[in-house]
Amino acid sequence: MPTDPASPRAKPSRAAKVEQLRKHLAQWEAGGGPITGQLVDKQRERELAPAIAKAQRLINHRARSEHELRERMAADGFEAAEIEEVVQRCLDNGMLNDEDFAEQWVHQRHKHLGKSSHLLRRELQDKGVDASIIDRALAQLDAQQDRDILRALVEKKAGQLRTIPHNRAAYQAALRRIVGVAARRGFSSAESIAAGKAALEGRIAELRSTPPCSEDPGAPDRANRR
Repeated sequence: MPTDPASPRAKPSRAAKVEQLRKHLAQWEAGGGPITGQLVDKQRERELAPAIAKAQRLINHRARSEHELRERMAADGFEAAEIEEVVQRCLDNGMLNDEDFAEQWVHQRHKHLGKSSHLLRRELQDKGVDASIIDRALAQLDAQQDRDILRALVEKKAGQLRTIPHNRAAYQAALRRIVGVAARRGFSSAESIAAGKAALEGRIAELRSTPPCSEDPGAPDRANRR
C-alpha cells in the first residue's frame, strides 16, 4: 500500500543508521559492486535545515547549555522530534558540551564580573546544567578567591565616598550602598555586611587622615574684589 507523501516520515534509529553504514563499508571493501541505497536522507535533511540553522545561530552568538538550546528552539516553535535530532547532532559534533560550557561560564563571570560561587551555581542551575557538572566547574575556585573578589567589590564602592558620614543615619545609608553591591553578586548577607563595614571604616579613616583642600594662597581675596 503506497504511503501518503504528506504524512510524517518515520525517522531511522541511530542503531539502524550505524548498521546501514557498516553494510555499505563491508560491501565497498569486498568490491561487491556499486553501493545501493542512501547514507543520507536528503528529504530529512531538507526538513531539518531550518532547525539546524537556528541552532547554529544561537550557538555562534554565545555558548549555550543543552537545556538552553532545547528551550530556545521550543520557544521558536520547532517540534520535539526536530529539536531532539538537532541537539543530538550538536552533542555529537562538539558544538554542545555542558562540561565546557560550565567551566567557561564560571571562569569568565567570576574573573570579569566578580560573581560569587553561590551566584554562579544558581545561574548554572537555571540553565539546566547537571549538579555534578556544576560541582566540577566550581572546583576551579577556592574560598580565598571569593574573599578577594568580595573585598575588591566593597572597597571600590567605599572609595566613592567623598565625605565622612555626619551621623548614624548617613553611616547606615553609606553601608547599605556598599553591602548592596556585594549582595547583588551573590555573597551572603553576613559576609557582605562584615566586608562592607571593614571597607567603610577603612575609607572613613582614609578621609580623616587626608588634609582638607586649602584655598590657594596666591588667589586674590574675593572680599577685596567686591
